[in-house]
Amino acid sequence: MANLTNVSCDYTGGGVYVYSALFNNEVWLYGGLDWYFGSYDIPGPTIDDTDQDYDAHWKNPSVPFPTWNEILDSLREYYGDDPNLYYAERQLRNANPDMNERCIILDDDSSLKDPPPAPAADRSDRLETICEFIEAFEEFLDEKGIVIPNDEKEQDPESASNIYGTDYGILSDKIEALLIRYGVLKGE
Repeated sequence: MANLTNVSCDYTGGGVYVYSALFNNEVWLYGGLDWYFGSYDIPGPTIDDTDQDYDAHWKNPSVPFPTWNEILDSLREYYGDDPNLYYAERQLRNANPDMNERCIILDDDSSLKDPPPAPAADRSDRLETICEFIEAFEEFLDEKGIVIPNDEKEQDPESASNIYGTDYGILSDKIEALLIRYGVLKGE
């Protein structure tokens, strides 16, 4: 079992969740759930806020990196009953079909393998497209003064959108299925 502490996962918009955790009390994992992680000597957000020199802060742990399943377990612990876990897990599983694979794969020479080229960008674009459809629905509902009742919004009433939580996921899945059926998106 991976030792993952100080876990955080922030929604940055466009369907992207950014994960951060201290692994094995020696390196910070940081990256989008739809792409790949880096492994650093300080937290990723600190690098963002200071020199932005990720290469200079790269650090390998003394033990193998955790698997995507172990990352998912840490997310489940972090989110608890929060409905946002559904979206973070969905993004993680879509980007990483083999959940038993390690979150960072090193070549024999201990350098990071090149990240997969287009698929992750395609997934990000895919999520952004679906998000734009949902936002159009939300704007329409807001203009008409329609508020969709949703018990999940009670947990976060100030920042909750009109289409929120499980409702968002259901609508997202239906829009994606329609876009695939009409050839706008390719099936995964």
